Amino acid sequence: MSQLPQPERYLELFDELNLDNIEDRRTGYYLLHNYFSTVLTNTAEENLGAMASINQDRIHKQWSLVRDKLEEVPGQVPKELENTLTPIIEARNSIIHNDRCEPRQHIDDLQEIRDQAPEWRTEIEEMTEAYYRAWEDLSPKQALVTLVEQNLQRVLSSEPRFDRFDSEYSPIHEAAEESREILEQDVDPDRERIEKELVEVVRTAQGLTKKTEDLEKQEIEYEDYLMNEELDRMRGR
Repeated sequence: MSQLPQPERYLELFDELNLDNIEDRRTGYYLLHNYFSTVLTNTAEENLGAMASINQDRIHKQWSLVRDKLEEVPGQVPKELENTLTPIIEARNSIIHNDRCEPRQHIDDLQEIRDQAPEWRTEIEEMTEAYYRAWEDLSPKQALVTLVEQNLQRVLSSEPRFDRFDSEYSPIHEAAEESREILEQDVDPDRERIEKELVEVVRTAQGLTKKTEDLEKQEIEYEDYLMNEELDRMRGR
């Protein structure tokens, strides 16, 4: 059985670095990136329901998925959680796609983020546990309706990152809006009987989620293509 990464080990390795060196700063960025990504994956798989592919998503998508679910529980996601993670998310493409990129161009203080990391993890774990407890209190039908609502919201919150994908997102969003209206008008979560409209919306939501995930993968591939083209241009190839 393969060994799963442990978040705390990334911090232990970070503490051995000399951040006066660019090589160590770049390594430090990767360690923090992997730390936050692993925490998001672990907590999502343990407490947030069916998110099987989250370990394959980029960190900005992982955070978006987790945050959207946490915001369903009374009380807002503290801004500090977002502030800690944002520099790691925003610096990702520049650092990963350019082996000469200086992390200090994007992140003022890696050490500060490292110091905040354990508390950030604790808060995320506590919030996902609260979500899990709230989910346990739902009836099977209420849980199904909630899950469908989450899937539709995920589809509707997805946005094309490049203009060339606009025409492919539009019909998906329109179908998701129609399904949400059916869910609101024709489905009663408190009635035990499962309406045929709910069954249809479940099927539609599953299909739209799959289409959205496929589009996002295509955008990632297109982004990588553009980045590689730009790097080749800079290197005079």
